[in-house]
Amino acid sequence: MEDTLRDAFVELRALSDNAFLSHPNDCKLHAMIDTEDDLTGCWCVFSALFAALKREGFARLSKDYPDLIAAHDQQNFKMRLLRYPATQSTTVRGKEHTDYGTFSLIFADAAGLEVEKGGEWVEASADETNPAVVVGSSMKLLADPSATPTNHRVSGNSLRHSIVLFIEANDDFAFRDGQTMKEYIKRRSGTGVTVEEE
Repeated sequence: MEDTLRDAFVELRALSDNAFLSHPNDCKLHAMIDTEDDLTGCWCVFSALFAALKREGFARLSKDYPDLIAAHDQQNFKMRLLRYPATQSTTVRGKEHTDYGTFSLIFADAAGLEVEKGGEWVEASADETNPAVVVGSSMKLLADPSATPTNHRVSGNSLRHSIVLFIEANDDFAFRDGQTMKEYIKRRSGTGVTVEEE
C-alpha cells in the first residue's frame, strides 16, 4: 500500500497544470477525483484505506459513538488532488478552514500543513504514506456535540502536492437535528437545500 501511495504522488507530480483548476481564493491548483478512471491505483488504495478505517477505526470509536458505522456503510468519500506552486516568499497559500465531513486524511509530499491549537498555528505531520487526520464539522452533528473541528491551513513557499481523502456520512443519513448529510453540505456551502444535483 505504501508503494502505491508513493506511485500516486509520482503520477500527481507529473501532471501538467492544465489537469487542475485554479482556486478562486487561494494560491493553489486543485482537482476533485470521484471516479476510478482517474489515478486508478490511488483510488484503489484509498478505497482500501477507507475500508480499513471503517473496519478498525470506526469499530473502536463505535463503542462511544454507535451511529458511526451505520452512517458510513456506503463507499462515501471524495479524493482531492492539490498542487501548491512555489512562491518567492513564505505565505499562507491555503486559508484557514474546517472540513465539513466526519474526518479528512491529508497526505503530502512537503511540509506546510498547520493546525490551530490553543490559538496558535503549529505544523502538522503528514507525508506521502502517513496522513494527518483532521476532524470535520459534521462529527459534532453525527456523534459528539463536544467535538471540535480541526481548523487548518497551508503555509510555506516550496512546491507542494497533497492528496486528501474526505470521509463523510451517507448522503441520506439523518443527523440528530433532522437534516441529512446532503442537506448539511448544501447549507454549509451556501447553495441551499432545495438545489437539485445536475
